[in-house]
Amino acid sequence: MIDDLSLEDIEPYLNQMDVFQLEELFASLADLEEQPVHINEFLDSDKFLGKYFDGGLYPYWRKVLGEIYPSPFYDPYWLISFRGSIGQGKTSIATAGVLYDLYKLLCMKNPQKSFGLVPSTKILFAIFNVTLSLATDVVWDKITNMFAVSPFFSKFLGPLNTKRKDRDTLFPKHIDFFMGSRIGHTLGKAVYTGIMDESNFEVIHGQVYETFNSLLRRLESRFMKVGGGVAGKLWVVSSETDKFSTVNKIIESYKNKSGVYISGAALWDVKNTRPDGSPIYSGKKFWVFIGSDTRQPTLIEAGDPTRVKEPEHCIEVPVEHLDSFEADINASLRDLAGKPTVSSYKLFRLRDRLAKAMTIVPLFPETIQLDFDDDFDQISNYITLKNYFKEPLNRHLPRYIHIDIGLIGDRLGIAGSYVSSYSDRISRDITTFQEIKENIPNLVNEWSFALEPKAGKQIPLYKVRVFIQWLQKNNYLIAKVTCDGFQSSDMIQLLQKMRIEAELLSMDRTNTPYLVFRNLVYEGRALIAKSFILKRECEELEVSPDGQKIDHPEKNADGTRGSKDISDAVGGSLYNADLNSHKTKIMHLVQGNDHRSPVGSELRGMFWPGDKN
Repeated sequence: MIDDLSLEDIEPYLNQMDVFQLEELFASLADLEEQPVHINEFLDSDKFLGKYFDGGLYPYWRKVLGEIYPSPFYDPYWLISFRGSIGQGKTSIATAGVLYDLYKLLCMKNPQKSFGLVPSTKILFAIFNVTLSLATDVVWDKITNMFAVSPFFSKFLGPLNTKRKDRDTLFPKHIDFFMGSRIGHTLGKAVYTGIMDESNFEVIHGQVYETFNSLLRRLESRFMKVGGGVAGKLWVVSSETDKFSTVNKIIESYKNKSGVYISGAALWDVKNTRPDGSPIYSGKKFWVFIGSDTRQPTLIEAGDPTRVKEPEHCIEVPVEHLDSFEADINASLRDLAGKPTVSSYKLFRLRDRLAKAMTIVPLFPETIQLDFDDDFDQISNYITLKNYFKEPLNRHLPRYIHIDIGLIGDRLGIAGSYVSSYSDRISRDITTFQEIKENIPNLVNEWSFALEPKAGKQIPLYKVRVFIQWLQKNNYLIAKVTCDGFQSSDMIQLLQKMRIEAELLSMDRTNTPYLVFRNLVYEGRALIAKSFILKRECEELEVSPDGQKIDHPEKNADGTRGSKDISDAVGGSLYNADLNSHKTKIMHLVQGNDHRSPVGSELRGMFWPGDKN
């Protein structure tokens, strides 16, 4: 009946039409071959994506897609940003949205004609990531899996979701997909929908900004709707990192504009029920101050006025995540709560735990100045407990030494650590909350100090090797020595000639050793030799915006020059001891045996064959 009426005839009755009549009208005006189904049917029907989600679609995401697609003929949003916590299925949902847009295009008789394009124009769905391999491995893998289980899409494709021989595009009506890492690859092409996945894992900030703006221009130039807005969509999918990241700046500049949809959910907002419908969380919660431009994030204690003074910076968190927030509040805010954090932050924020760990009586002064030219001026002369290394505590347990090498005008840091004991720990899986029992190592940083050069001279590196050789002669069991910094290769080679296992360990190229160091301190599993310099270095250490680098500031809070020589040494030695704790465990089983006894010697030979003392 509607087909027989003109627009002038219909207009007076628009306000009187129900939803079904309006959809019939839109279908007629859109010149469709097939009337598209509602988004819920698209997600649930085995004809489309029902087999892919198989009843496992979280209610949160069904609500989100229902808001983005209120009708098959009306979708008010052109920019969709999925941010928030990790592990909530953002990429899968964005991919489902992309396929729904593809489905609706395929329902049209002639998409090019409807958008005023040349008949031969290819309409592209573009997938972008910082590298081509990520674009193909992550998003495209999900798309092809959805194609494979959907009879609607698979009927258009050749074997294994490939392009059929009778077409020059993947889908009929000149509709194709494109994968890339840079927008220049789509020059001159009609991009209908673009998806930028995990855009915060960027190598070049400008690359993300350029890709976003170029995609937007392509959508606007070819798919602008009458009265404004864009027919296609731009999906930006990324986990939270730094609040001042390129993606956050882009989304902030668009968030109040028409046609922009932003989802930034916490993990507990999305995954709050088990597959059987039972609740995951107990309902008990605690408060967290998420941080501001002037204050670091912190847990809110009872009676703290922060909730009243700054309610916009406070959130409630299920008590099941308390352990994670206590261990690393910034990482938990990003990964679990889906909240961006400040550009840089202190690595050791729980200073009371750091102070509590520093209980070991120092065996050396904090800094030692050695004369390069005086052969009698040796490290062993500066030991505060003169006979300690003749009968050290737990002498049968192997030590791990890390050296942070400096040369002129700098300090050399050196430290030794070992696994002192093992204890059982009960923890919970962050997604299933099932109890996990672990037998974990406890560690001791036995000693640390820094070497400084005499004025105008170099640090005598050869005296470090003399010191290690002296330790060996005292039957001090050395499992491994690691080095980082200037001339480390030479040091490693010479130590290996001394039949000591030695290798490179960079404290700058990866943040893993420092994260292990901090976790050991926070969990109360490490005791550390007392040192004012070490404490100040640890308290001043900063994490970079991308979370990948840990460094010291140029100046400390007290105005002194920033450094991390001793903290590098302590962190490296503790990391190595923890990393090799599986080897040490068997030595604890024969604790009563001296390491020179037949049993101790045999075990030592199994794991540290280079040590022949």
